[in-house]
Order: sequence, then structure tokens, then C-alpha cells
Amino acid sequence: MEKRMLLLGLVFIVVGLCSSGALASPMGPPVAGLEVGQFSVGVEYSSTDMDVSIDGTLTASATGLGEVSEDYSDTTNVESNMIFGNIGYGIYDYLEVFVRLGMADASFENVDSNYKFAYGFGTKAMSLI
Repeated sequence: MEKRMLLLGLVFIVVGLCSSGALASPMGPPVAGLEVGQFSVGVEYSSTDMDVSIDGTLTASATGLGEVSEDYSDTTNVESNMIFGNIGYGIYDYLEVFVRLGMADASFENVDSNYKFAYGFGTKAMSLI
């Protein structure tokens, strides 16, 4: 059971960091929208509910005991909610920076987290081509 929960936790982290759905929310428009010296203040909320399929082979090894492999296949439902306060500033007409502070939670299988502090920061740029 512990091995399964560890695997599900690792999958949740990989899916959360690498999926296009996670990268698209709650970022808003992917290009700069502020002019030089303009500020923006807002609230962002994102709710995600997705099924994650896991197919592969689990391999474990221990010194002196050898290696054990087992085929693994499972589908689990992952739910996540995020709420952020967002502050942005236009550095140039084509470049803005932003900071977001808030809370996020996630749950899957029998694991449920409470809201915890979350943050983000970054830049948005407009293509000059």
C-alpha cells in the first residue's frame, strides 16, 4: 500500500508540473497586456478535476535481496483548487512581470490535502516579430 501511495504521489507531481492543462491554468493570457508603468491587480481561481492513467512496471531493489519487478496499471481521479491574488507591472510595452500569492489544495485516492500557502511569479512578453 505504501508503495502504491508513493507512486501516486510521484505521478501527481509529474502530472501537475508537466501537463498542458496545469500549465495553462490559472496563467491568463500568455502575452503582455500592460503598457509601461501600468499596474494590474486581480484574483484568479482554478479548479481541476482529471483522471490520470498509470501504466508501467514498478521496480524495487535492495542490497543482497536482488530486484523485484511488477507490472502496474491504475486510473485515479485527481482534484485540485487554487486561488491567487495577482499583481502585475508593465516594464515595457511588450514585457510585464507578475507575482501571485494564495492557497492551493489537491486530492487523489485516499489522500486529501488542506489548503496550503502557494505562490508564483514570472514574466509575460509579446512577440516582436
